[in-house]
Amino acid sequence: MSLAFERSAAVDRAVAVVRAGFLARDICRSGGRGVVAAVFDRSLYVRVGDDFICIGEPAVGNGPTALIIAARVAAFGLRQGQCASVGSGRIAVAGVLFDLGKAETWRAPPWPTASAALAATCATIAHRAAAESPADSLARAAFGSDDAPLTRLARPRMAKFASAIRQAHASSSPAKAGDPVTTAPSELRGQCLLDAPLSRGMTSQELLARAVHNLIGLGHGLTPSGDDFLIGALAMLDALGQTNIHAVLGRAVVAAAGRTSPLSASFLRAAAAGHVGENLHTAVAAILSGDADAAVAAAARIGHTSGWDALAGAVVTARNAFDYRG
Repeated sequence: MSLAFERSAAVDRAVAVVRAGFLARDICRSGGRGVVAAVFDRSLYVRVGDDFICIGEPAVGNGPTALIIAARVAAFGLRQGQCASVGSGRIAVAGVLFDLGKAETWRAPPWPTASAALAATCATIAHRAAAESPADSLARAAFGSDDAPLTRLARPRMAKFASAIRQAHASSSPAKAGDPVTTAPSELRGQCLLDAPLSRGMTSQELLARAVHNLIGLGHGLTPSGDDFLIGALAMLDALGQTNIHAVLGRAVVAAAGRTSPLSASFLRAAAAGHVGENLHTAVAAILSGDADAAVAAAARIGHTSGWDALAGAVVTARNAFDYRG
C-alpha cells in the first residue's frame, strides 16, 4: 500500500469499480496524491500529477482512463478541490473508497478495415452534421454554411489542417515526409486566410505543427472544440493505419498541449499514443464500416459538442488521408 493511501481519511462507503480502463488501472497501481478536478452529474475527474482519471456511471462510456461504477456519482456529494489518495488499485476521496479489486480491464477493440463506401459515408455524415450538429460545434463550422463567430475563426484553421494532412499523405514514403511543400490544393488555398498563408518551402511536418498550433485550445470549456477535432483526427489516422502521419501529428499535438487545459492535454496525449474512449472509437469504426447512422449516434453521446467536434476531425482527416478506390 502506498504512503499516500495509508494517510487517507477513514472510509465510510466502499464502491466497486465494474470496469477500469487500462491506463486508469496503471495510474491506480502507481499511486500518489490527487485532487478532485471536476464534478458533473454522472462523472467526476481525479487529477494525479499530469494524469486524470474519470470515475463515471455506465452511460459515460468506457475509456482508457475511465473507471465505471454501478452507482450514482451525484449521490456521493463530492466536490471539486477535495483531496484524493490513490494507490494499491484504490482511490479514496472524502470517505468514499473506489475499489478496482474485481474490475474488468477495458481496452478498445481492433479497428475494422475501411469499406469501399468510406467516401460516401463521410459525405453523408457531413450533410447530416450541417443540419443536425449544435450551432456552436466545429462540425457545423466545417460542413455547414453558418457564419457564427466561432465558424469565422475556425473554418480557415480547419482548411489549413486539411491541406496539411493532404500534403503529408502525398508523401509516398517516410523518406519523403519532410519534402518541401510548394503548393496548396486549389479548393483550400482561398480559405487559408488566418495568420500566414501556406508557405512555399515548408515541410509537411511544419504545416501540421502550424495547423495544430492554430486549433489547439480553440473554443471554451475543459475540452475546447479544437482539441476534440484533433483527437478525432488522430483516431481516424490510427484507424486508417496512417502511422507516419499519426506520429507526426501526435508529436505536434504533444508539443502544443500546454496551450490548452490540463484535462484536455491529458486526452490529447492519450490520443497521440493511440488511445481514445469507447464512444469515439465506435464512431470512427462505424465510419470505416460505412454506417453513418451509428457514427452520428455514437458521437452525439459525447458531451454537448465534443462528439461532433471529434467527428468533424475524423471526417476531414479521412477525406484527406485516404486513397478512395470504391
